[in-house]
Order: sequence, then C-alpha cells, then structure tokens
Amino acid sequence: MVYFKGTPEYDTALASGLPDPLPPLTPAPEEAVRECEELLGRPLPPLLRRCYLELGDGGFGPGYGLLPLRDPENGHSIISAFERRAEWSGTWRPVAGSLLSLCDWGCGIESLVDCRNPSGGMWAIDPNPAPEDDPDAMLFPQEFTFTEWMRRWADGTLQQPCLVQDGETGLWRGATSTELGTPWRSV
Repeated sequence: MVYFKGTPEYDTALASGLPDPLPPLTPAPEEAVRECEELLGRPLPPLLRRCYLELGDGGFGPGYGLLPLRDPENGHSIISAFERRAEWSGTWRPVAGSLLSLCDWGCGIESLVDCRNPSGGMWAIDPNPAPEDDPDAMLFPQEFTFTEWMRRWADGTLQQPCLVQDGETGLWRGATSTELGTPWRSV
C-alpha cells in the first residue's frame, strides 16, 4: 500500500506503524564522485556533490529517488546514464556532455542536472507525448536550479516534469509549474 504524506491515510498509517522505515542511506565514496566529475570534465554543482558525499549515494529525493553514482549490480546509475549520452544526436548533442540523469519518474521521464554552471539548471526528458517527427522536443530545460528542485521536493511542491504542446504556437515545451497543477507527493 502507498501512503501519501500530508493525507489523513498517511497519518493514520504512520500512527499505527504501517509504513516500513526506509533503509539507512550510505554516502557515496569520494572516488565515485571524482569519477563522475572526470567523465563530465567539470565539478558537480556544489549542493549535488554534498548530497552524494554527506547524505547518500542515491535512494532519496523525487520520483524513484536520486540515482546512485554507480551501480555495478544493475547498471542503472548516473555514470552509466552519462556514458549512454555519447549516443545522443541532433540538437541534444551540445548539452549531452554536461547533463547528468538524476532521477527516474517512470514511463521514460527523467530529471537531469546541467553541470555547465555551478547552480545546476534542471532539464527533463518526457518521451511520451513527443512527436515522432521532432524527437528532440522531448528534452527541455526547466524553470529552476538543482537547489530549487530539491527545496521543492523537500516542501512537497515539486511536480513531475511534463512535455506539453503550446496551444498558441504549436511548439513542444516543458510545462510550467502553474500548468502542472497539483504537485506530486512524496511517499
């Protein structure tokens, strides 16, 4: 059973001890952070670096949680996702080398951080409504930085990224926070 924070069902379940506690987080080893930064050719945004070194090597945060830096067991990690970026083509190619996949929301939707700037602007991929004749449309910048993204997650106002077609121009773009409406709730 899934319980959403802030709902009466969650409060009742919490009071009765139903939700299982999350496993403890283990910070990432310094060498994994350095390996990631070497692949990028630049440092991680400072807050992201601290999150991995001081909080945990993934497993917390929005969507299905931040990806671990490396995961030899199942290969679903920031480093493996970054290595797949070499396959990107089209208009994505210039930014591919600076974007790191941070979390998976399901259905192919991802949040990414742009490491070209220490503030870490956020990007997203939503392949679901993207037109077949414009596959580059599925990658789009978001309206905030990594710090703001984490703040919104912590206060329960972060929303899953979504690709929309602008009603006036017909162009595909990322939905704004206002267009998205009700935020996702952490479980």
